[in-house]
Amino acid sequence: MSENKDSGGVVARRLARLLDALDAIERVRALHSPRAESPWSGACGECTESWPCPTIRALDGPLSGGTA
Repeated sequence: MSENKDSGGVVARRLARLLDALDAIERVRALHSPRAESPWSGACGECTESWPCPTIRALDGPLSGGTA
């Protein structure tokens, strides 16, 4: 029985970490968005790289070891 309770704790901790990671990704996406003055400016509002910037391309790309 104690094994099942521990498994539940592990699952809860992993879920919490996943939700924290998703929140962090959303914060990065909010920072790295097209310039506010014009969505057609062609540059990231945070790093001024060409849009989509390397940060957004990394978030949108395939997972490492995966396929597109």
